[in-house]
Amino acid sequence: MKLSVLLIIVFLAFFVSACSQKSEVNQVTQKAAAEDSGAITQGKIVNVEIRNSGFKPETVEISKGDSVKWTNLDSSDHTVSGPTFPMPASTSPKTSGRLQPGESWTKRFDAEGFYGYSDIYNDNLKGKVVVK
Repeated sequence: MKLSVLLIIVFLAFFVSACSQKSEVNQVTQKAAAEDSGAITQGKIVNVEIRNSGFKPETVEISKGDSVKWTNLDSSDHTVSGPTFPMPASTSPKTSGRLQPGESWTKRFDAEGFYGYSDIYNDNLKGKVVVK
């Protein structure tokens, strides 16, 4: 009888300890996810449409910490490729990669400057982000 009570107590202690550790891991994971998502969502988001006729608007002015969201509203694939785009801590790439119709890509800008970009599928499509 004493052995079964002891086993139950040991099991409960182990179970409570495991639940506590899982809760701590979940809290750390949730905090990291909130910080990571904050990298994109902090500041204002300016929308740019991608169409066969060009980026609309072609030039956007934003403040440091703001983001630009490009959305492909055309019937063919496009890209947003900025060789001078900054590489922030979030390791956001310098290019959107292929954006199929309806897809979007968002990039945050943390440094002042002029950032030119183009569509690698159509060299005539060019735009600029001005960060003040």
